Amino acid sequence: MQGETLRLDRAAVELDLTVLVLIKTRHHSQDWLKNFRQIILSIPNIVDFYRIAGEYDYMLKVVARDMNAFDAIYRKMIEKIDIDTVTSYMAMEAIADNRPLPV
Repeated sequence: MQGETLRLDRAAVELDLTVLVLIKTRHHSQDWLKNFRQIILSIPNIVDFYRIAGEYDYMLKVVARDMNAFDAIYRKMIEKIDIDTVTSYMAMEAIADNRPLPV
């Protein structure tokens, strides 16, 4: 067990927009990765952060009030991090979100 969590209705806290962000980078040094992780983890709206295999290197799950709020988060990321490619997908509906682990 890793602690306790509270599940909130995102609409109730005005975080209606969910965006999946795929990032590709040219950089793979330990220093770049350390800086990248610090910046990403300092943004509270980024609720999930994965290093992935495939065409992209990282995937983020971002929750925001609306598109303008997401744009501010996006601008904060690209202003502080040298990124090659960023692709964002806006979720239209959460069919299954934060499902319990199959234990």
